[in-house]
Amino acid sequence: MKETIKKIAINGFGKLGMHIFQYILESEAYKNGEVDVVAINEIVADIPSIVYSLKHDSTKYNLIDRGHTIEFKEFTDFVDWRVEPVKVVNIGGIDFKFYPKANPVGALLIDGKEIKVYAEPFIDHLPWGTLGIDTVYECSNVSVDEAQHHLHTRDGGAGAKHLIYGCPVAAIPMTLTMMTI
Repeated sequence: MKETIKKIAINGFGKLGMHIFQYILESEAYKNGEVDVVAINEIVADIPSIVYSLKHDSTKYNLIDRGHTIEFKEFTDFVDWRVEPVKVVNIGGIDFKFYPKANPVGALLIDGKEIKVYAEPFIDHLPWGTLGIDTVYECSNVSVDEAQHHLHTRDGGAGAKHLIYGCPVAAIPMTLTMMTI
């Protein structure tokens, strides 16, 4: 009987999140179909810039040189305008509207596979449970405490089964594992 594919999400797609993503794409587990990246959450989700960085990364390796195809698809109708925003925050004279549930703003197409991209600042609004996410890589570089940890994993939170930190962690019992990227 074939094992189920482990579904991965990445929260935060700066330098660390992008390198973890590249590492996963080059792993034997990904090539053998044992793991799959299905979602990325990046608050500043400028998909064309993300695609450009993946194509032309000079600090580690770029995916084009590794034989991958990279495209993007932006969703112009990702917000249901009939829903009232939960919160409106004015930053620098611009109103940012936050809605009750995360909607993808677009998708990365890596070798034809669609990876949904979200721009959701509220962790517990992310659809990790709905997407069947097994593991979330927390790469937002925001210090996480126990309450925020449970927003990714606990029932009533986003619903992921496991969380791996790539950011500072305050007062959470854990096992430290070393990984070289």
